Amino acid sequence: MGFVDLHDSIDPTQYVYLEMVFRPIDNAEYLARWSHNEPYRSLIEVESVSFPRIYGLGGSMGGSDFDDWVVRAWLAMEEGQDGPLPGEPFGYTLVDLNKCANGNRCVDVDVFIEIP
Repeated sequence: MGFVDLHDSIDPTQYVYLEMVFRPIDNAEYLARWSHNEPYRSLIEVESVSFPRIYGLGGSMGGSDFDDWVVRAWLAMEEGQDGPLPGEPFGYTLVDLNKCANGNRCVDVDVFIEIP
């Protein structure tokens, strides 16, 4: 949980979606396990968002087989991309689950979206 915010030069009204995903950094095994039903993903229409925006992705992470995760956020014109398309603003933050409170919830994981 944390905040997602934008660089001052970004006009969010030029995009349709705020898309976020929380997944392990070394994700081949993870993606094979979850395939097209990725549980820690968020898609929000930008017109309903004000920045900075508080967010929460995932849940109790204490039982994860993976320690190193990444939160990626981007503004997109189309939904369902695996990541930002060329020219779309994005940001990411690395998360070590071993450093999260009680190994359960990660707080203060902020993401700052910039122009590529």
